[in-house]
Amino acid sequence: MKWLVASLAIINLGFWMWQSWYTVAGGPVPAPKPKPEINVSQLSLLDAQGLKIKPIKSGKKQRARALVDVTPPQLCYRIGPFAKEKAATRARSQLVTVAISANPRKSNEKKKIYRVYIPPLKSQKAALQMQKKLTRLGFKDHALMADKKQKNAISLGVYSVKKNADKRLARLKKKKIKAKRETITSSKKTYWLDVKTEQELSFEFKETWRKSGVKILGAKCNTPA
Repeated sequence: MKWLVASLAIINLGFWMWQSWYTVAGGPVPAPKPKPEINVSQLSLLDAQGLKIKPIKSGKKQRARALVDVTPPQLCYRIGPFAKEKAATRARSQLVTVAISANPRKSNEKKKIYRVYIPPLKSQKAALQMQKKLTRLGFKDHALMADKKQKNAISLGVYSVKKNADKRLARLKKKKIKAKRETITSSKKTYWLDVKTEQELSFEFKETWRKSGVKILGAKCNTPA
């Protein structure tokens, strides 16, 4: 029995020594091979070698967006006024070759005038005597007013500039003539063309329209053509 136990111990010791000192192939275990270094300059694109790369498909379809030039025109004008819409339409047709767009626009223009006058006198006879006095004092521009509400009143002039009307009043005051100034506001419907162009309108073009009584005014370009 003792010899059996001793034999088993010797066999186990020998197996341990064999496993520690030798490999299965009968030699030492080889060291791992080092990985080769990659030279970046020698790399080439896959598609250059004839290999096609497939793009990754997304769940949503990608729509191509059209590019739109929203740059405003270089110059804009306001052309008019035209007394009637038909006149503005005819003028618009003449701008086809020089303008990007010509949009008609209706406008109610208010105008102020200033009238200097002597208030109604007691009678027509008194009004006629006052006119004679005005002439002697050097005021030649005067007339009886036709308005029934201003019967026997005398008009001494109508002015588009308020300052000129005030000068007239000052002269009358120096001569001790009592006069007043009233503001008359009138409204007139007119038509204009809002025009957009790429290039400046020529001098000849502007001059032709000016001679026909049409103004060409510079304007701000608020929206793209």
